[in-house]
Amino acid sequence: MKRIDNAKMIALFDRDINRYFYHCYDLALAGRDGYKIKEMAYYVQEESSPLSSFLCVRIYEDDSVVIGVNSEDGAFWEEAADFISALTAEVIDVAACDEFYTHPYVAKRLAVTSAESGAPIYGLLAPEELAPLGEQEGVSVSLMTAEEKAFLQSHTELYEDFEEELRSPSLWDACDCFFDTRFYLLKEGDKVIGFLRGELGYKNYYDVGWVYVAPAYRGKGYGKLLTLYFSHDLLKNGLYPHYGYAINPASASVAKSCGYTCTRPSQIFKRIIKK
Repeated sequence: MKRIDNAKMIALFDRDINRYFYHCYDLALAGRDGYKIKEMAYYVQEESSPLSSFLCVRIYEDDSVVIGVNSEDGAFWEEAADFISALTAEVIDVAACDEFYTHPYVAKRLAVTSAESGAPIYGLLAPEELAPLGEQEGVSVSLMTAEEKAFLQSHTELYEDFEEELRSPSLWDACDCFFDTRFYLLKEGDKVIGFLRGELGYKNYYDVGWVYVAPAYRGKGYGKLLTLYFSHDLLKNGLYPHYGYAINPASASVAKSCGYTCTRPSQIFKRIIKK
């Protein structure tokens, strides 16, 4: 396998960012203070195109190793399996499709010890595919300001309809895992009845990290309203929206109704050991 310089990988990736967003987006963040990934490396076959067949090695702060493989070439999977089995770690986590583990060559070298189904990933492949932003009578959506955040942290009665575990001033603190977070508030008058948290993924990409509507207000299309407002607001400001993982049927329904397309099916995350 041939190692690709990370700077070269980023340059190649930028040419096809929609397709490879979730393979490569945190490459630019690797090693930054406070970020969970310590090191990333990409490998390809000598003759392959880096964006058609590559193996990504991610080393986290606790020195755990996660491998991701992307290829439609069976020979590349064989070479990837050989490369993985040569790693010093006896147990590693691998994210890949089922075909990787059913390949006869791989089965001879690796043994699966556990598996967990992932969630489909949805993306907006073209801005024109986004549904128009309609209006909902009696409610409004807006990007939370610093002043609103401070106010909500001291006036919890304004979101008393939230489920108990969310009725805390710490709700409005940004997630420590991300460098930039955008909160969109769904309000009925001055009362907050829902929110959407958008998280910076890569450059100008923001991902839907969490869509929440208070139980008493569900079934009214407010999840879709939040998602569309977030999406249109980003696009008009030169940013790009991404839905990411749809963790349940309701979430998938919202993504599709807004114009997002399933860009990758459910992934299988497996722990493997060398035989």
